[in-house]
Amino acid sequence: MLQSVDKLLGGLFSTILVIGGLTNCLSCHYFWTSNTHNRNSLFFKRLYVLISLVDSTICLTLFPMIDAAVSSGRQSTLFGTQWFCEVWGLLWIYLPIVSVFLIAMLSISRLLLLIFPTLRFNPRSVWWMFGGYSAGLLTLIVFLYFARIVHFFYRPEWMSCSTSVFHPDTNTSDLVVAGDIKMGVLITALFSTLPGLSIVPIAAAGILSLVYLRRSAIVAGNTLNASGQPRP
Repeated sequence: MLQSVDKLLGGLFSTILVIGGLTNCLSCHYFWTSNTHNRNSLFFKRLYVLISLVDSTICLTLFPMIDAAVSSGRQSTLFGTQWFCEVWGLLWIYLPIVSVFLIAMLSISRLLLLIFPTLRFNPRSVWWMFGGYSAGLLTLIVFLYFARIVHFFYRPEWMSCSTSVFHPDTNTSDLVVAGDIKMGVLITALFSTLPGLSIVPIAAAGILSLVYLRRSAIVAGNTLNASGQPRP
């Protein structure tokens, strides 16, 4: 029964990898090769390129999970190599968080254009914001790793490399006595809060965008009524 479930999961992951990876690569190619001289269009073009690249990479990170799903007893060949497990774990933390950050950038930028229609973005600011956020996030993750605050180890039940403040060869109860459980709570809260910091402005920007679109529709309707022209 478990082998059948693993094969089903492997097929599902493979489908996501192929469809998601292919569509995001095509999207990236489309936006990268499109020509525009408008500053705002160039700003959003670069933003869409980054979103497509990050999402394509996320799809590629499913390949080791496919390897684990089709392996006997989920004994993944790739995850069995410690350095690969650690690199994959770092990417698995970084990529989803930065993906949500890019969507937040997109949502807030659209909202700003609704509020200030004459606003002109600096296209280079896409690289600056993405580079600054990525540098800060990667610095934090790498610091926690080299300081041995977090550890990466393969968990067959999840078919992925997981993070923990507890070394896989250490007795957890000893660490609880030492007080390291507090560090575990703090690290877990940190990695849970970072995506939330981007999701909140996404939701707020979406709600405010609907409000401004509704107001614009009302103003347009009143203008048509005042001019005596029929509504379209």
